[in-house]
Amino acid sequence: MDSTSYFLPFSKLAKKSALFWGHAVTSGIPTIDYFISSSLFEPSTPPPQARYTEKLYQMSSLTTYFNPPVSPRPNLTLSHFGLTFQGDNVNVYLCPQTLYKLHPDFDRLILGVLLNDPLGIVVFPAGQREEFTTQTMARLNTTTSLTSRIHFVPRMDFDEFISLAQLSNVVLDPFPVGGGRSSFEMFSVGTPIVMLYNRTSILQLTYGMYKTMGIMDAVTYSENDFINKAVAIGKDRSVERNLRERILQQNHLIYQSDLVIDEWNTFLNFMVAEEHDVELLLDQHFDNSIDKNDYADSAYALKLAHEHPQTHDTHQIVVKLKRFDDPIITAKNIALHIDAEYVKFRWLAAVLQHGVRRLEEKVSERTEVMEAREIKLTHSSH
Repeated sequence: MDSTSYFLPFSKLAKKSALFWGHAVTSGIPTIDYFISSSLFEPSTPPPQARYTEKLYQMSSLTTYFNPPVSPRPNLTLSHFGLTFQGDNVNVYLCPQTLYKLHPDFDRLILGVLLNDPLGIVVFPAGQREEFTTQTMARLNTTTSLTSRIHFVPRMDFDEFISLAQLSNVVLDPFPVGGGRSSFEMFSVGTPIVMLYNRTSILQLTYGMYKTMGIMDAVTYSENDFINKAVAIGKDRSVERNLRERILQQNHLIYQSDLVIDEWNTFLNFMVAEEHDVELLLDQHFDNSIDKNDYADSAYALKLAHEHPQTHDTHQIVVKLKRFDDPIITAKNIALHIDAEYVKFRWLAAVLQHGVRRLEEKVSERTEVMEAREIKLTHSSH
């Protein structure tokens, strides 16, 4: 979720690399080998692999060994969050996502909920930047006069956040980016989440949690269905109570799953064992009949570069070092060929030295996961 973590993979820092859901979309970076997802998260059409530049690896679990969140802070009321109303007849629709996740089309659903529930209020966390809040409010305000029932609460401690989720009647999942970690948190106190499957274009994380729990009541497939389902739960306490109780009965299935550990062990073994087709970045003008093994010789690569001169815009020198090649000499040859200044030579030398050193390193380390499980079980028995 950081610019550094985006740019680093272009350097191919590992023999094999995998991407896990954070932004929950493909990176588009050709040096990343795998994207780790789950069959619970991937829609069947188009074929899931078509959504990724990486090789898609699908687990059958939720892919995260997620611990139950902290308990809500006791004895809090809506007034603690600045939500004070005449009487207790209010239905709270919480959208706990950062404001930049809200697609303008989602405005229609917010306003539709308010139009269909005169006692409803919609609550958002205030934006990390003040302009996020003012712009969101201005966008909604141009559409309707219902904005007096739209509220923004300031940033809060985590146990306060869980308390607000517990006090809310319904959570509204936005699109195209819905809840991930936040859905784990909402479900810990049983609050129903209404989601629109068709418009969630990243991984279907909330859907996967519902499917794991075997509860599909709040999964919707049209905007009208979303509005009607949210209002049905928000206005009818018996409907909300029934759904909340079922979530609380089943939510243990989404936390601390040993299946997740087993599937990660399986994936790591698979990744280490799988042979990759190594495609060298050859210029199209090079003779395709040349044995690619010749490219292990850095001097031969430079010879080809001289025989097939190209501009810097279209040509790329490919150098593949063998285990006993001298990275300093290779870096010097490259620097001379491209007329590089001394500082670039030193950078090339450092990159190649690190690369050769990695040839001696293990691809991965094995940990004794079963021992950790036994400790957890022993601890829980006390």
